[in-house]
Amino acid sequence: MSDAGTRGGDRQAERGTVMVIAALAMTALLLFAALAIDVGVVWSSRTQSQNADDSAALAAAAAMITQTGTNAAQADFTGARTAGKAFANKNATVGNPSVQVKDSDFVFGDWSLESRTFTPAAAEDPTKPEEITAVRVKVNMDDASGSNKRSPVFLSQLLGITGFTVRNTAIGYLGFQGKFAPSWFNLPIAVDSCELSDQNGNCGSDFCAKVESPTSCSLLAGDAQSDSVGLVCGVFQNTGDQNMCWTAFDGSSAAINKQKITDIVDNGNAGDVNAGDDVYLDNGDKTSSLAYIRDKMYGCGSFKQPADGQGPNPRYGGSYAADSWVVKLPVVECQDTTHCASGTAMEIKGGVCFEIREIVHPTPGKGCKAPSNGGDKIVKGRPLCPNSSNPTVRQLYDTYCRDKSPNAPPVEPGGCDYGPRANKVVLVQ
Repeated sequence: MSDAGTRGGDRQAERGTVMVIAALAMTALLLFAALAIDVGVVWSSRTQSQNADDSAALAAAAAMITQTGTNAAQADFTGARTAGKAFANKNATVGNPSVQVKDSDFVFGDWSLESRTFTPAAAEDPTKPEEITAVRVKVNMDDASGSNKRSPVFLSQLLGITGFTVRNTAIGYLGFQGKFAPSWFNLPIAVDSCELSDQNGNCGSDFCAKVESPTSCSLLAGDAQSDSVGLVCGVFQNTGDQNMCWTAFDGSSAAINKQKITDIVDNGNAGDVNAGDDVYLDNGDKTSSLAYIRDKMYGCGSFKQPADGQGPNPRYGGSYAADSWVVKLPVVECQDTTHCASGTAMEIKGGVCFEIREIVHPTPGKGCKAPSNGGDKIVKGRPLCPNSSNPTVRQLYDTYCRDKSPNAPPVEPGGCDYGPRANKVVLVQ
């Protein structure tokens, strides 16, 4: 065979090899293109289903707690599921014109701000709304009955792949008030969280039950007031009985003087206060400051009329002295050891509505006779819970604590369960 013939045969063999390699390369490129296109479709489906999941969780969380008028708050699980499904249905994904969510895809429970974990409720009990702060919602695209179709594929069908399963999870949180606007707090008095929780000052779930249990604090003898269950005797002295502190809502200065206290009594907290803020506290008699607060409640001294309250009680002089004053107070971390000492700033855990029933002071108020009892300097009252079994407590909470304005500004969730709930739902996962 000539050299020319040999070279011709080699060129033909080379051309055949190149064609095989090119065919294999084209096949590989086609497969990679198929996977790239379908992976893009899957990610698009995942994003779309996550949007549907998020909207369902937010809608369900916003609807899961209901309260009207003086009725006790309730957990509305059916209403929450209905709202969540409706919002999910308004969303579409590739292959699913309307996203479906099943009843079993909703799980209600508690979200811990401290550990950032979700704990499902032991049972769906409508009478225990204080145990429900969050809802976890799943959106499944898995071709299961009542669910959504899997994410479709196009070129990947060449590999025998018929679809991809997509699963999403979202948690909507409706916590307790964590941001308090200027003038939300009425007095420069903070409640020790250990008085409202059995969990060493952490967020407790026993608030409603604890504040309604009888205490040793009682109203003065001869008082015409009734309904004194759950009264707390607020003591400011640095003793084992201390359960209230003085505060100026200031995290930069430990000075809590009469002028700061008087300004807050007149105008409330000057700036925003958030759960988690560190503020300085103080203890002690502060006789003149407590007298000023007493004067505002009973309409003594420079105050010409008593603070808004439950009604008249003529036993304390005049014909229109208040016997109930509902205020909003901050709750601070446990003071069992420090007793409100001013050396270290302490964390605000949340806010509570508080009904003051008596302010006992050793000297009478100028212009009217406020209650006095020897040398005592005590604020007597009780926290108000919106889910109380006591209709009077619910009435007071509804009248003075619940924001009923249709355009109320949004409140950032957070803080502990001391009654007020935030009105802005957020996603926490």
